Amino acid sequence: MRKTTLLKTFLLLCALMVGGSVWAQSDHSSDYTGNITLSTSGGTQATDCIVNINSDTYSGIKAGTGKAAGAVRITVPSGTKYLHLHVAGWNAESVTLSVTPTGNGAPTSISLTANSGISGSSPFIFNGNANTESYYKVITFTNALTEDTYYTFTATGGKRFVVWGVTAEEGGSSNLQDSNLALTGAPVALSFDLYDNSAAQTVSFTTSSTGAVTVSGGTGYVTTSVSGNTITVTPVAVTPSAQTITVSQAADNNYVAGSVTFTVSISDSSPVLDETFVFSQLDYANAADITTVEGSYCTLTFDEGTGSNPPKYYTTGTAARMYTGNTLTISSTRNIVEIEFTFSESSYAVLTLPNNQPGTLTDVSSDNKRTWSGSATSVVFTTTATNRIQSIKVTVEDDGTPIVIPAAQPVTWDLSTNSYSSATENLVTWSSDYVIMTNSKGNSSTNANNYLGGDTNNRTSSRFYTGNILTITPGTNCAITSVVFTAASENYATALKNSAWTNATASASSTTVTVTPTNGINDISATIGGTCGFTSVTVNFYEYIPVTITAAKYATFSNARAMDFSETGITVYTAVDNENSVTLNEITSGQVPANTPVVLYKADADGTAIDVPVIASADAVEGTNDLRVSTGTDVDNMYVLAMNPTIGFYPWKGETDLSAGRVYLQGKASYGTRTFIGFGEETNISNASVNATDNNIWYDLQGRRVAQPTKGLYIVNGKKVLVK
Repeated sequence: MRKTTLLKTFLLLCALMVGGSVWAQSDHSSDYTGNITLSTSGGTQATDCIVNINSDTYSGIKAGTGKAAGAVRITVPSGTKYLHLHVAGWNAESVTLSVTPTGNGAPTSISLTANSGISGSSPFIFNGNANTESYYKVITFTNALTEDTYYTFTATGGKRFVVWGVTAEEGGSSNLQDSNLALTGAPVALSFDLYDNSAAQTVSFTTSSTGAVTVSGGTGYVTTSVSGNTITVTPVAVTPSAQTITVSQAADNNYVAGSVTFTVSISDSSPVLDETFVFSQLDYANAADITTVEGSYCTLTFDEGTGSNPPKYYTTGTAARMYTGNTLTISSTRNIVEIEFTFSESSYAVLTLPNNQPGTLTDVSSDNKRTWSGSATSVVFTTTATNRIQSIKVTVEDDGTPIVIPAAQPVTWDLSTNSYSSATENLVTWSSDYVIMTNSKGNSSTNANNYLGGDTNNRTSSRFYTGNILTITPGTNCAITSVVFTAASENYATALKNSAWTNATASASSTTVTVTPTNGINDISATIGGTCGFTSVTVNFYEYIPVTITAAKYATFSNARAMDFSETGITVYTAVDNENSVTLNEITSGQVPANTPVVLYKADADGTAIDVPVIASADAVEGTNDLRVSTGTDVDNMYVLAMNPTIGFYPWKGETDLSAGRVYLQGKASYGTRTFIGFGEETNISNASVNATDNNIWYDLQGRRVAQPTKGLYIVNGKKVLVK
């Protein structure tokens, strides 16, 4: 008895070599339950079994059969330094087990000498002392595991074995200490802003351990790297999020494994812009195809796709209809962050976001709405059933790119359908944002509600009858240039031409009637002189923007629309800062591109508003232009146009930032502090110049040639010259 006790003590204090590994510091020889749950998963010919030791039963795994070799796979957790296990061969056979890890780690082996072993059927009656070196084995890892690792135990030579009581130990609880892993300045919370603060940030840590350090969490939102005692965190997210990051350190020979966490908050303060497309306001005739809708920030593109019908607009539901298989692409040069769809009713709120498209499409609180959120410059939607979209609101990031508002397109109404926006017995109305056309009953005996689906000659048209009053009204800041009617017959065209027109004249060619206004900003009207019918009408017009220049005669200007000053009597210039003066360079065409800051000059300006036409586009301005448009945040060396008391550019000294959209002159920093950069009709005028192309020809400030200049200001050889 004494010899047995001494033998056990000796065995626990000495090192038993197991394939190059040694006995652990702790003793788990009598722990037949262990702390690792055994599983047949990943094994070969592995079955659950029960091992009976001293009348107590314990769970185990038997590997192999009489006909096939077996293997057991054990998941060893991260941080393990020592792996304790009980294992026995079958029927007192000598067995060698190969131990193979997945991933990194050196393989080893375990030798089982001939012993009493296990036989029979589960529950197996164990014969022998299970806590001796014959059955109790320990594998010591050179370094504690840094991650969960599979270890596969396989008997060589096709032999069978049973394993039970497996315990993972982090290095011997009696000797290992806390590593004191800690973050510098804890608790640590990093904040990133995707708009203006997305640079990488660092987190430092301290520790007593030499164990490997790994960082996890935040996948898809941040990337992390470790160098020494510093962790670098870089945001890669495209959407806001809150993430928890875990810093883990594996155990070493002296310290247990440990972990700490910190948080990462990702926000997005990007300014946004939005626009809403309301289909009932887009001048579509009933049953008209919808293809492309252009907005200020984005484009809607409807397509038939795999469907059998193209997308259309219908007055029923006042909605765009997409049919099964149709597609809708919403694209922008800016980043789209949200799209809200409003449907005519919940039963038609059908929309699909294909799996290959970015973002997510979800329902919102109202059951006739769907909303997409994400980050993309293009998104494609489909539908599996007919839907009815009344409006689409698109929100994009404001990347600082100047907004160009496109010129309005001519308005066309299809008069071969009853697609007017409203109708009563006494009044029919066709409307758009830019122009409105009405037909009232007047002194006619026939109602104004006058659409005919077809007469005896199958002439489907809208009819105007003798005595009806036809009126075409331009919208705010719009001027009509012409109205073109397409008649159902030449007789109808003649009847409309010969009607009594107010503020317009009319001419006819075949079935086309062209109406030219006397003054495009006023209403056009006609008292219909005879029955006539029309299949369509197109109203051509331009938008204009009222521009006011005070008696100072000079003004700065910029607009989101391209504009044409050529027929307004206003001269347009860019400006260059020359230290002591400003050089004004004339834009000779008078056409100014959108978002281009300029100086305006009008010799007889008196504060009266001048209507300046909007145009589709203008050629880019050539040469240097030191004029800028304020973003609402001040920068250095800003000069604004003022009369103080002389007209010129003066340093901006406002108590608040210069308001967004206002034009200023970007002065040159090398010239230091200046109180005035002058030009004007009398003061300092010799220091200002105007570029021109004609040589030795004198002009007055209105651009008229002058043969004999007298006292006053003129332009010659591209310069302003004052004759005293």
